[in-house]
Amino acid sequence: MPFDTCWAKIERAKEHSDALDAHLDEVFSIDANCPVLGTKGYRDGGGKGIHKNVVYVSYAPDLTEAMARAGVLLGDAIHNLRSALDHLAYQLALKNRGKLTETQERSVYFPICKEQKDWPKEWKRKLRYVGRLDREVIKRYQPFSPPHDNVTISNTPPDFHPLLALERLDIIDKHRLIPTVIMDAGGYSSNSINPGILMSFVTGTIERQDRVIRVEKGAEVYTFLTPKVLLKDVEMDAKITPNVSLEDGTPIQPMIKRMAAVIVKLLREFDPIP
Repeated sequence: MPFDTCWAKIERAKEHSDALDAHLDEVFSIDANCPVLGTKGYRDGGGKGIHKNVVYVSYAPDLTEAMARAGVLLGDAIHNLRSALDHLAYQLALKNRGKLTETQERSVYFPICKEQKDWPKEWKRKLRYVGRLDREVIKRYQPFSPPHDNVTISNTPPDFHPLLALERLDIIDKHRLIPTVIMDAGGYSSNSINPGILMSFVTGTIERQDRVIRVEKGAEVYTFLTPKVLLKDVEMDAKITPNVSLEDGTPIQPMIKRMAAVIVKLLREFDPIP
């Protein structure tokens, strides 16, 4: 069948993604691999009676080796998803032309364009042997086109697009491991305690509300001001399971699944379920 290799690449990407999930589950099932929070309060030294209370990282594990393995699995999943798109472009070229020379084959790729102005140049260079109607379908999935379902995910930058991220990460993985989060530490102040505050933890960082901060011993996760000191110097009795993320804070596990969902939807445009 014409699109069998496309589906095979997607299935292989899923195998790597599942292996990544299993690896991270195993890593963070060990208490020693999970960061721990502590709390402390600082009395006002200026005589104003407003005191600072802090939730901070009291223990941060060294996960260098575990994250290197995660980077390998992530790169393998990314590469297979990107290859599925190139296989699709090749099959569409065969559908239109019937046969390609070796030179023509080497020029067929699936373009991923951030800017609409680049599209004419890209499709002429990479999709010249693909039919016009098929090119129009591919165009609808480009980052410059209006968003489709399955494109956006939570905790991602405003300009996040699965295919654009796929292209960038595939290029990175050709030369080095895809890096995990390395954001600067930062604090957050409030005039009162917010009992509903949500804090999610990522490798190398902790994300809470408005920014992502590095997970390192002593890093302040959340601060708030009160008329009296509420928090004592204690280590919280809690296990914290991190979410591994890219440098920009994008969580990698839902990101891979969203990339795959977009590619499956695109492929179904040409190979619908019987």
